[in-house]
Amino acid sequence: IGRLTRIDAIQMQGMAQLNRQQLDIRRRQVDAALACFEKGTYGLCRKCREPISFERLDVLPESPFCMDCQESFE
Repeated sequence: IGRLTRIDAIQMQGMAQLNRQQLDIRRRQVDAALACFEKGTYGLCRKCREPISFERLDVLPESPFCMDCQESFE
């Protein structure tokens, strides 16, 4: 039981670290979106400079790219 508990603890620690990293990335994206809002460029794709659709911003307000550009990265 001791080994299983240790393995579980290591797995939980790894998941918590990944969660913190993902939250940090999201926080940086939100900060960047707020900076764009202050500059008056919020809602414009960083790559093609075209407007990002309202539907995309409604789902992911911190999105820096339109769907076409995002798909080209993936």
